Amino acid sequence: LGGTLKKRNRTKEDLEKETEIEAMIALSLGFPIDELLEEEKKAGVVSELGGKQQNDYIVVRNHILARWRGNVQVWLSKGQIKETVSGDYEHLISSAYDFLLYNGYINFGVAPSFVA
Repeated sequence: LGGTLKKRNRTKEDLEKETEIEAMIALSLGFPIDELLEEEKKAGVVSELGGKQQNDYIVVRNHILARWRGNVQVWLSKGQIKETVSGDYEHLISSAYDFLLYNGYINFGVAPSFVA
């Protein structure tokens, strides 16, 4: 979703491949590739079902899941996600991150890190 310089310098094909890989990771965790879980629908993670917002939410959700799976021994913060996803999607980052966190899909078994 093109948030960082690193992402902006990548080709469209690279980003599409990354999105596809993240979708496969989400699928392996029991999430559908192109729709919401019933739990997500009931939680109201998007304001309108179907359409662009839902599609963007799914891409953000899959990205968060893939980042978490990248290192399940370290707490994944919302700030870390904001570093890799465009600020245009901040409301979807919050919606997806909060849903995944509060329903135990990410950050289970690790404590958040605190800066002294």
